[in-house]
Amino acid sequence: MKNTLIKGFIVASVIFASGCANTNKQMYTWGQYEDLVYEFHNTDSSIEPQKQIAMLQEAVAEAKKNNKKVGPGVFAHLGMLYSSVGEADKAKAALEEERTIYPEAETFINGMLKRSQEVK
Repeated sequence: MKNTLIKGFIVASVIFASGCANTNKQMYTWGQYEDLVYEFHNTDSSIEPQKQIAMLQEAVAEAKKNNKKVGPGVFAHLGMLYSSVGEADKAKAALEEERTIYPEAETFINGMLKRSQEVK
């Protein structure tokens, strides 16, 4: 009986360990988003909004190419950047994309959309 319990424990451990083997894969793709946000808030140097837009568009394209989900905040940041360069339609589309992918951000995104309309 004791031998059977030990064998059962070993088999269960192997099954559990193999189930955990694939959990190290990244769930989201951010591209250079995290670096951009860090640089924006923590350094004196700044990356031009158009260059940031290009970098984030590249991250979105890469995510789609690899069938990955774009990380939370990427489309919201992209919307903010579009707004800063006067591209209101693209800003709205990016913010709505963020809200669609991440419904939990709806209150935040709705506030951003409302403020962008008030600025007009």
